[in-house]
Amino acid sequence: MPKSNENKTIINDFHYHLFSFLLPVLLNVNIAVPFIEGMKIFSPLYSIWFLTVFSIGYLFILPIQFLALQSKKTYAFAHYMNKVWAWIFFIGGFIPLKKEIRGEKPYPRPAVYCANHTSYIDIPLIFFALSGYFKIIGKKSLDDVPVFGYMFSRLYISVNRKGAKSILESIQKSIETINNNQDIVFYPEGTIPPISQHPHLSRFKDGPFKVAIETQVPIVPITIPYNWKFVGDVKFPINWHPLKIIVHEPIETVGLTLDDINDLKSRTYNIIEKELKRHNPELSENNL
Repeated sequence: MPKSNENKTIINDFHYHLFSFLLPVLLNVNIAVPFIEGMKIFSPLYSIWFLTVFSIGYLFILPIQFLALQSKKTYAFAHYMNKVWAWIFFIGGFIPLKKEIRGEKPYPRPAVYCANHTSYIDIPLIFFALSGYFKIIGKKSLDDVPVFGYMFSRLYISVNRKGAKSILESIQKSIETINNNQDIVFYPEGTIPPISQHPHLSRFKDGPFKVAIETQVPIVPITIPYNWKFVGDVKFPINWHPLKIIVHEPIETVGLTLDDINDLKSRTYNIIEKELKRHNPELSENNL
């Protein structure tokens, strides 16, 4: 029987219901969220707890990951340890997660994923949502983070967004990644916007769209609607909030040329922006 071309929505909410079981208060998130957010004392206490779980989780995987980083043959396993780390602190942080995947599965592989960027936990949430060993484009300063930078510089692609040479090198590495049959994840805004603007989208850079067109692979938009409520561009305090990630239908690029970059950027931008507005109705149009 031929596979239907009709789009399907697949919602993975096992993790969400796990916490509904562990924390009865989460059975009614509409009650839990304002209750917890209204507890002035909760944020600093929760921040300490979350940062502790975050750190201990990484220390737990560190010895195994360090060994895996000694050979390119085991880089995929080192990447998998990052997924384990993400699960440790999402579970240990009592954070309900929902993953919504739209369209047919599996997506055409490889693909260029484009996600909005509002928080320091956007990368771990990507580890949770996507399968396989994929590359991430990150700012060069991540390479300088103690311990974490050692891992990031080997597994992923760093870019100095103020240096033309670095940008060109990152695009070339991204194309090589696609040619090696690996997915790649971009944050096309290039930075986390100021928290006062969240969840406003900044203007997208050309990089991911250039890569997708030159390799003729799909763009897959990703919307991360609530991370900015959990932790934005400030490090403290952290505010507990359920999280969600939406992986949209792929946008095909077959037949497109570099003349179509602006149109492709606009289509991707509009998909993500529309979803941000739908999930954040309390925010005015002027803030979006």
